[in-house]
Amino acid sequence: MLLHFAFNNWLWLVISILCVWRITSLLCYEAGPFDILSRLRKAMYKFHLEGLVECFHCMGFWVSILIVLLIFEPGIPSIFEILAVSGGASIIERFIS
Repeated sequence: MLLHFAFNNWLWLVISILCVWRITSLLCYEAGPFDILSRLRKAMYKFHLEGLVECFHCMGFWVSILIVLLIFEPGIPSIFEILAVSGGASIIERFIS
């Protein structure tokens, strides 16, 4: 079930930024249970998608597309929502690094 909240709900904006940051961190840096995520990264190298795996900000952009389309109402403003959520995740990553 898709949630489709309005973007002006600040709580869901913060939740979506944190969710994108966490999922992107898992995909880019962590091995995961039974080394599943490491195997996923190796498979992405085989398909010449190493740019996604090596760049946190690129992967965060693609993850934010998925999260925004699942949480917020789709439409033209979704473009700005995607950029805002991926930008928020990138800011968190730069602050932590």
